[in-house]
Amino acid sequence: MSAATPQSSGFRSFGKRVLPTGIKRALRSVAFQMLDLRWELPSNVNVRIQNQSDWAIYNEVFVAGDYDPAILLAMETAKATGELHVLDLGANVGFFTLRCIEMTRRRDLQDLSLRITAIEGNPNTYRQLQARVSSQHNLPLFTAINGLVGKRLGAAAISNLEFSGQNHVVADNTGQHFLVDYIDVEKAVGAGRIGLLKCDIEGAELTFLQNYPRLLERTEVAVLELHPQQCDEHECVELLRRAGLVNQTALAEKSGLTSVIMASREHQPQACKQKATGAELDA
Repeated sequence: MSAATPQSSGFRSFGKRVLPTGIKRALRSVAFQMLDLRWELPSNVNVRIQNQSDWAIYNEVFVAGDYDPAILLAMETAKATGELHVLDLGANVGFFTLRCIEMTRRRDLQDLSLRITAIEGNPNTYRQLQARVSSQHNLPLFTAINGLVGKRLGAAAISNLEFSGQNHVVADNTGQHFLVDYIDVEKAVGAGRIGLLKCDIEGAELTFLQNYPRLLERTEVAVLELHPQQCDEHECVELLRRAGLVNQTALAEKSGLTSVIMASREHQPQACKQKATGAELDA
């Protein structure tokens, strides 16, 4: 790909300043439709990039592998029982779910019973999640749920942004939004151990951790994207420790605005601990 010329860079900058937001959004949508970016991975997982949000999240999950150490650790731990229940909170359009399926297949874990429960709050994004995951070949046991995560009861407004990865509960109900019920996550997942809990709910992580201590106590590995400007990161870390998730590792830092951390139990296999790269969090 050739480097942008000063003229082309100047034209893009002019367009950003002059064009109305709605027109810029429409142009980006048309551009991605024309590109029609899709690929079938060697694991037979199909990936499609439909917009700028997809592009950013795909790069985080599949290219940078932000969550890979947690997925690897959960798979290694699950070998003892032969079962891995993945709980994907803030599932968006399903890239994390697809990454779990892909990594399981790449390691030829045919004897591993994989079950995935994916919860997404925005109804539009939820429909994308259903469509993209359900279209996969030889899909493991998969359940998709439309609902908010954090509180156990009630409802709230969730934004409907162009960048779906940034949709969040809005306090003032301004702008485009949907009114959505909260999900009781413990009822949704049922009994049994959670092999891997992934949580990226745009600032509601602390509320979730406060309301679900018993769910955390039956979780083997957790990976969370924390938003320190919206919730107390140190309290989140402490709540994970209280639940027994005492091995904590920082996996990624994103411009000081978010961080990805992994937490697991003391009894995790030593060989797998060594694979989990990243800086250990201070006690």
